[in-house]
Amino acid sequence: DIVLANDMTDPDNSYLVGVVYMVGGNLANSYCSTPPVFTCFHYQNKQKVILDVYRVSNAGTPGISITPTPIASQILADWSILSQQQLFDIDLIARQGHPHIDMWSDNQQLLHGRPTMHRFAAVWSMGFDATQPMLNISNVFGITGEIDQPATSWTPSPLLVAHDYTADVACLTETGTGNRFMEIISTNNSQLHYTEWQEIGAGTFVSSVAPTTLSNGSSSLLPRIEALSQHRGIGVRWQAVAVEPGIGGHQVWSYNNIAAPQVISYTYNPPLDTKGGAVAAGLGVGVGLATDVGNQQYTTGFFAWNDNYIFSRNIHPINGLPISNNFYQVNNAPINAVWDLPQLYAVSNCSNSGYGLLSAWSTETDIVYKYSGNTMAFKPTGINNTNNTKTVYQVYPNPTTNTLLVKGLKSGVVYTINDLAGRTVHSGIYNNSIDVSSLAKGFYTLIFSEGKRKHTIHFSKQ
Repeated sequence: DIVLANDMTDPDNSYLVGVVYMVGGNLANSYCSTPPVFTCFHYQNKQKVILDVYRVSNAGTPGISITPTPIASQILADWSILSQQQLFDIDLIARQGHPHIDMWSDNQQLLHGRPTMHRFAAVWSMGFDATQPMLNISNVFGITGEIDQPATSWTPSPLLVAHDYTADVACLTETGTGNRFMEIISTNNSQLHYTEWQEIGAGTFVSSVAPTTLSNGSSSLLPRIEALSQHRGIGVRWQAVAVEPGIGGHQVWSYNNIAAPQVISYTYNPPLDTKGGAVAAGLGVGVGLATDVGNQQYTTGFFAWNDNYIFSRNIHPINGLPISNNFYQVNNAPINAVWDLPQLYAVSNCSNSGYGLLSAWSTETDIVYKYSGNTMAFKPTGINNTNNTKTVYQVYPNPTTNTLLVKGLKSGVVYTINDLAGRTVHSGIYNNSIDVSSLAKGFYTLIFSEGKRKHTIHFSKQ
């Protein structure tokens, strides 16, 4: 996950970019007792959660630059440290314990009359929660601090904030008081939970809202949460989305502290299987708290998986309801995603002008982004001109029966095809197409390299 912050040492000319991530293996070693008591797993690969900070100089000018290596790198959690072995490791694939980060806006320390952003909060999931062994779930940990200062100024040790996995955090500052809160959403892939923690001293937090169950669905997946940077005490304090079972397969639901939970992702009749919920806080025109820069609306988004299209929809910051029944279709060309990837889509509001929508998604080989500069009047139409971070390769037809084509791949490239177990079942040199008629029905991974980068594309054989 990534955040943008003020560089408090040179606030007029520089910004900081914080990137939080997890490193370490992902293979499971079983432990705990066996049925009929219970079975659980422990992941002993000495994972670490790391925050790297980069400096952006001369922003908004032709001379903009970013440091090629981090100016600071801090380990937020380290399994190899004896005192932190309570954190253990987590299966990132099955439990989606990846870290997330957000920033507080500081209305006590202004820059050109606007709040600065220099203090962060991060959450991640790790370990095995011994208090609830039957659920075989993990613990959610959080940490806070000044993004440009040593870890000695941060929360003394990771704070246990929930007994769940798959968590996200939103930072909220109350206007006037300057009080800071962590709004946290989490799930054990069954129940969806919300909790709030308040800062009562530098780096010291206490639970201010007890864990609350938002959904008892059979499969709450990949929750995301955002909060308005400054909250005046009225309206939506936080906005969350999560994927829940529903008509057509799954649907994305909206949750906040004002309105009743509701489905926001129905785009067709009958509805399609919808995944990849996303949420952002900030923009809009003529809606909400017009005197607060960036506090105009919440933007939600979702991915219609079996139709391969992405949509965004806005939520009112006062009543917590969709502002209209219109949606904005982000992509014109289908995404061509074969695998069920709930984490496919992310969205951000990205301008103080009241306009601007930044969307990003995975094509399974690349990250694609699109800036819709004048789009806040949501409508069910598409706009072209997506941008690729690098060359995009796509396989088609997908699923296939006999022949597989790879858009963007040049002839002469060596490739291999692996099955779900990682076994190589076919290999060759690409020459405009690949004959897969001999493969059994199922899912496969096409692997090849161009330049220094290795590419993998998933496809299915019928």
